[in-house]
Amino acid sequence: MRLTFTVVAAILLTVTGLCGCTAARAASIPLNIPPEYYNCTEVTPQVICDAYFSRYGNIAEAQYRFDGLLFVFKNVEVTDSMFKHIDEGYTWVDNLVRCFCVNIDDLKRYKIGDKIDVVGKNEGVVLNFTGLKFGDCIIMPAGSVQLPAPGGTGVAVPVY
Repeated sequence: MRLTFTVVAAILLTVTGLCGCTAARAASIPLNIPPEYYNCTEVTPQVICDAYFSRYGNIAEAQYRFDGLLFVFKNVEVTDSMFKHIDEGYTWVDNLVRCFCVNIDDLKRYKIGDKIDVVGKNEGVVLNFTGLKFGDCIIMPAGSVQLPAPGGTGVAVPVY
């Protein structure tokens, strides 16, 4: 009888622990990712900014090709500078892309050194700065959602 109780208790604790981990991870993933976000393009902030501002970049062509499109920055390390403009509704990704977030409070869940994915719509050049503005950004744990989805646009390689 005592052995049966111990086994049942161990099973319940294991199941509860597994559900707890799953529930905690699920709680940190935004549930309302618009379907079109799954058809984003993976890129780094440096690559997309180079298409606009590098020595071989062409701002007018880059605006035509990339403004209004959805991009994802994967495995971005959270830094202390990302929290500086949180009260203004945005964060900087690699000090190159100003991301205005759907819910900037999502960033508050992370600490310096954590890895995140940021997906949003490229709204083009930030005036008086060599950087870009992204809107409707969603912040989530790195790798928690497969973006871009299989069959999506994949990885961007801007042509200069």
